[in-house]
Amino acid sequence: METTIYCLKLLFFAVGVWMIGSSTRKGSKKYTFQWALLCIGIALFMTGVEFMAPADQAWTYWFYEAHQDDYVKAILGGFMMLLLPCILMAVFGKDLMEILSSMNASSTTEQTRD
Repeated sequence: METTIYCLKLLFFAVGVWMIGSSTRKGSKKYTFQWALLCIGIALFMTGVEFMAPADQAWTYWFYEAHQDDYVKAILGGFMMLLLPCILMAVFGKDLMEILSSMNASSTTEQTRD
């Protein structure tokens, strides 16, 4: 079960990163960036839930052995991991926007040259 959940997390994260890359292209769909953030958010939430498990096999513990108060801790851990991108955006947001805008400007100049 742990391997399946790990592969699912990896898939969510990879799809999210790919969608962020495709959302910067001209002519991308309207909500691509929001869906990308949702995919990465799901992967982060799952990671936070794993961090709060008091066992080596986190998902086996959550599905078969956990009690009600353990689920509260797991949800808290998941939400704490969801705050991580908000903290990073607050600290590095201006630099990230400059990098993305310079990448977008360079891609539009390359398209006009062709």
